[in-house]
Amino acid sequence: MKQKLNNGVHAISNAEYHTSEGLSRSALWEFKRSPWHYWNKYLNPDAVQQKSTKCMKLGELVHALVLEPTSFADRYIVEPNDIALPKVELLRDVGRDKYERQKKAREETIAINQAFKEKFNRMSIGKEVIASDIYAEAKATAKAVLNDKMGQDLFTNVKTENSIYFTHGPTGLQVKCRPDAWVGSVVTDLKTAKDASYRAFQATAHSSGYFMQAAIIRAGLASVGITLEKFVFYCVEKTPGYPCVYYILDDEAINHGMNQFNNSMQKLAICLDNGDWPGYNSQILTIPNYANNED
Repeated sequence: MKQKLNNGVHAISNAEYHTSEGLSRSALWEFKRSPWHYWNKYLNPDAVQQKSTKCMKLGELVHALVLEPTSFADRYIVEPNDIALPKVELLRDVGRDKYERQKKAREETIAINQAFKEKFNRMSIGKEVIASDIYAEAKATAKAVLNDKMGQDLFTNVKTENSIYFTHGPTGLQVKCRPDAWVGSVVTDLKTAKDASYRAFQATAHSSGYFMQAAIIRAGLASVGITLEKFVFYCVEKTPGYPCVYYILDDEAINHGMNQFNNSMQKLAICLDNGDWPGYNSQILTIPNYANNED
């Protein structure tokens, strides 16, 4: 059973946030896809737990390295790579002495690897094991953010472990949000992106519910007496070079997200009341408009 926290600001871990009661932006965006998708992911007792993709895990690690570096080692441990085993040539080719030396070196290396594995198993208790290659990629990406002047300004001396819980007035349902970096009335959200250019990120923001996310955070801040003045998306590309850029949302974008938020909350409340979770609408399939230009 999920823990229910009182409304207000809570300094809790990321794991505690995700396992607590309250509707998040990701949950509402799943509902926007269809009520059935929301029910299947969040309410279905027989739902299959979805595994994190490499892309999702990379974003999670970058967030942890940038926003919560002091607790990174408490949450994660990097899987070590075994020392390569020395080659043992054929006895008839190298003679007894060299063969025995090679064999001994190989046995010593096997013993060292085994000792490392046993030590690692003890150290990894209670931690998430991550592969060395994805850690190296996340570390390089985070380094680009922390070396950028604007990144330093936006992610230094800010609140990074605060979660806000509040009640959505029209429906009476509890909502939660977790600003990445928050200082005063300015919130910055860190995003890793395949393409951080303006048009590409604008499309991603629209298709992934980022405007709704900003609106929920604005409502959350308002619930504790704070008026949001600026909402900043700070983006870093996930490819070598790791270019960084930031985008400030205008009022129209946040108001658009607020309409999405309120509409989804109202529809979700209706589904909760009547227990009906419809999926996609069945309808006549027609040729898309753009196909007429392909002839």
